[in-house]
Amino acid sequence: MFSELVDTCLGAQQMVDILTTKNLSLEDQARELQDTVDNL
Repeated sequence: MFSELVDTCLGAQQMVDILTTKNLSLEDQARELQDTVDNL
């Protein structure tokens, strides 16, 4: 049971890491698009 809990926690941490990376990437893309719109 303990090892299942550890596996679940590790999986959750990996998901948080993946989502954080994707969020930062999307923020960069949104900033670039806003800069493009501002320059039009």
